[in-house]
Amino acid sequence: IASGGLDGPFDVHFRASDVLVASINTDQILRYDRTTGAYLGVFAAINNFPQQIAEASNGNVLVANFCGTEVGIVEYTSAGAFVGRYNPAGVGGNRGVYELPNGNLLTTNGTGVYEVSRAGALVSTKITGVSGQYIELVQGLTPVGLQHFTVE
Repeated sequence: IASGGLDGPFDVHFRASDVLVASINTDQILRYDRTTGAYLGVFAAINNFPQQIAEASNGNVLVANFCGTEVGIVEYTSAGAFVGRYNPAGVGGNRGVYELPNGNLLTTNGTGVYEVSRAGALVSTKITGVSGQYIELVQGLTPVGLQHFTVE
């Protein structure tokens, strides 16, 4: 804690050579060496309250951002360059993010689970009346070919 300015770590995402940590009190995604834990620098500044971090199939980084001027799902290249922000009306307060096989994004907030396109459109509402958080793929619990997602 505090290494590189880390304050309020919210999520930790391991990549091949580094670790990304959402620092909610400094509004940054910070990078650390995967082996030594040494601070490597700021991956991206984000306004404000970054929550879940996920990796897209193309290596880009997805961040569920709860509020501020960048509320929604924010996408960065693997090096931290801004790609886009996806925030359809009526969703906001994003907490969790996961890329679906069709390229759309699954996201959570305090009222449900939603599928969002990279054009920023709400594709569908999956679940309402729940306060969703992280999204993780759970494999091996169902028959072959089926997948279940857990939302905490």
